[in-house]
Amino acid sequence: MVGLASERLGDAELAQGTVIVVVWATWSPRSRDIVERVKPLAGRWGPRAKVVTVDFEEERPAIEAFLAGRSLGAPVFLDSDGIFSKKYAIATLPGLLVLKEGKTIYHGKLPDDPDRLIADLLH
Repeated sequence: MVGLASERLGDAELAQGTVIVVVWATWSPRSRDIVERVKPLAGRWGPRAKVVTVDFEEERPAIEAFLAGRSLGAPVFLDSDGIFSKKYAIATLPGLLVLKEGKTIYHGKLPDDPDRLIADLLH
């Protein structure tokens, strides 16, 4: 996948260490506050894990307009064809995916308090 800043995220990057992925979309009502939810997550877990976000099936202009003047604190990758989300069975937005050395240790809804869940997973 390609990111908004032209970076790449592929299987090799997902297989290194711990990766926390938040999957979201601008059109999802539950993603309206995604900036406020992801920024602290990235700040808290960034030193211990790679934190990234994946936008589900949207075009770059919609994402850029939604984020205008704001930063998630984590790179945004474009799942424009939905293949990434299908591969990891993300069925709810916003979704949370946690990988450790390339193996899925959690996939599901992004909880209201993801820190407790992530702490339990990474203990």
